Amino acid sequence: MDITCSLESFLDLSEVVVGGVGVAAAAAAGVVVVVVVVVVVVVVVVVIVVVVVVLLAVDMVILVVVATVIVVVVVGVAIVIIIVVPLQNVINQEMQARGSL
Repeated sequence: MDITCSLESFLDLSEVVVGGVGVAAAAAAGVVVVVVVVVVVVVVVVVIVVVVVVLLAVDMVILVVVATVIVVVVVGVAIVIIIVVPLQNVINQEMQARGSL
């Protein structure tokens, strides 16, 4: 009787640990993707701003700033959609799996 109870508690603990590792791995992968995307976006935006400012008159700087803000907002929304939604799905699956046990 004691052996069975301890075995069940061990299995429950192992499932929690494995689930935690899965969530942690997904979060780590998400962080890496976000960092890479942010670096690429910053480089592209800086290059575009420099090129436009050099090629056009200074009066166009306002337009460039507005365009840059729009690009940053769109990319931010895309990052949220790409990262947060799958991560939320993973967390929901873990919670459902634990709730059904």
